[in-house]
Amino acid sequence: MRVRGTEDWIKQYKKYEYIIDIFKKTAIKYGFSLAETSILEFASLFNKSVGTDSDIVSKEMFYAQSAYKNDFDTVLRPEGTTSIIRACIDQGVIHEKPLRLAYVGPMFRYNRPQFGRLRQFHQMGCEILNDDEYISDVEMIIMLFEIFEKLQISTNLIKLHIYTLGNVEALSKYIPIITSYLHENQHFLSELNKQRLQGNIMRILDQLSATEKANLADMPKLLDVLSNEEVLRFENICNLLQKLNISFVIDPFMVRGLDYYHHTVFEILYKEQAIAGGGCYDNLVEKLGGPSIKGKGWAIGLERILPLCQINIEQQQDLLVIVSIDTPEESLILAQKLRNQYSVLIIYDNMKKAIKRLNKIKPKYVVFYELQEVKNNKYEIKQWS
Repeated sequence: MRVRGTEDWIKQYKKYEYIIDIFKKTAIKYGFSLAETSILEFASLFNKSVGTDSDIVSKEMFYAQSAYKNDFDTVLRPEGTTSIIRACIDQGVIHEKPLRLAYVGPMFRYNRPQFGRLRQFHQMGCEILNDDEYISDVEMIIMLFEIFEKLQISTNLIKLHIYTLGNVEALSKYIPIITSYLHENQHFLSELNKQRLQGNIMRILDQLSATEKANLADMPKLLDVLSNEEVLRFENICNLLQKLNISFVIDPFMVRGLDYYHHTVFEILYKEQAIAGGGCYDNLVEKLGGPSIKGKGWAIGLERILPLCQINIEQQQDLLVIVSIDTPEESLILAQKLRNQYSVLIIYDNMKKAIKRLNKIKPKYVVFYELQEVKNNKYEIKQWS
């Protein structure tokens, strides 16, 4: 029995592999280099980046405790952005312009397992550093839609929700305004959100139910306190998305669940479930001990999009099968010869059973190798499917 909240990839491994391959090829097409970081990280790293009162840090981190040392310094990474930036700082590449890195890997969060939400899950993500242009905000969104189209995920059922959080100064102006408003209207909040009034007030916006949002429809908007320059930046993004025929919803309740976001934030929803999301960050690199560099990025939940991918991938589409009939040693020798050109599987059965197995395996090619073929030192590669 596997651990609760985990998944094994056997029957769907080809599909899993195919999705990752599409992601990697698309990332390279957009100028990204592939990267891989350690799964183990120091807990303090995420205290600085994600925020100590976030659900990730306060409730969901998996600590890697040694049997020989009773400490809680090390965790299994809960998200990818922080690890990528830490690695860029460590390896001295953080100043490179442009710096575009793509990654795939497992993440770990302790939560209640349900459809599309696991304790060990996989993210495919991209990070852009040293680039503050609004054009690349749009480019990230275009890239996501291209990936979904290649995976034949119906774009008619996809909704892009987008907003802007402005810069640090804008947020510092807005927080007292929204704090006062929510305290005055806390009778509309759930008991859990009332408790959140004592912590990071912005996190409440990210947790509101549909009913709460409807009751708080007159909530002061962050857009109202932005500078003209910040408003223009967001308008340029929206206008460019319209030119590219990408429909979107401006969502004033969107703040994302991490403390490091500023400016553009967005999520892509499939039937109201988020399957991808991201945004910009102004001071995350500096928080992690690096220089004052701005960045942006996004991540896709692989387990969330795998059931949506409509492409039918044959399990062994380029396989050659040798049907060995009373020729076990000779078939192995032949297989070794053919493996220079093909992926080869040997099955040892009589003809009737072999046909049944071939219909199930669905190889591309087959060789029926009997004693007569061995005697004549000849064999025929036949097309099977």
